[in-house]
Amino acid sequence: MDDFSIPGLKIPDYSSLNLPIIPITSSTDRIREQLKEMAHERSAERICDIIVEKIKYVQSSLKADQEVALLLASFGQSVLLSIESIEPVEPSCLVFTGYVGDQKTTLIQHVSQLSILINIAKIESDRPAHRYGF
Repeated sequence: MDDFSIPGLKIPDYSSLNLPIIPITSSTDRIREQLKEMAHERSAERICDIIVEKIKYVQSSLKADQEVALLLASFGQSVLLSIESIEPVEPSCLVFTGYVGDQKTTLIQHVSQLSILINIAKIESDRPAHRYGF
């Protein structure tokens, strides 16, 4: 049974071409790495990095009586959260900490539910502005 043939079908002889043999494990490792990269791009940590980068950019141009606030469209209403920190919780949640008015607030949200508007809020009281990271 070493010789398999189908009448009328000619199979070319490729043995003279000296083609390299690529081990399956090499292809599998490459695919595994590509999948890891794709997963990282959608991870809570990566999404957090993108949001923090945008917040820091906006925050860099604020006046003393302004602060970064996130307008979160949730709970059937809009909530303005003066942001202090964002923390990724893998694989797919973000924890936002800050203030809604004068009330210290923490929001835990799945990354698929994120809809954020980065806003600049004017401070109405004598308190210092909240800054991200402090």
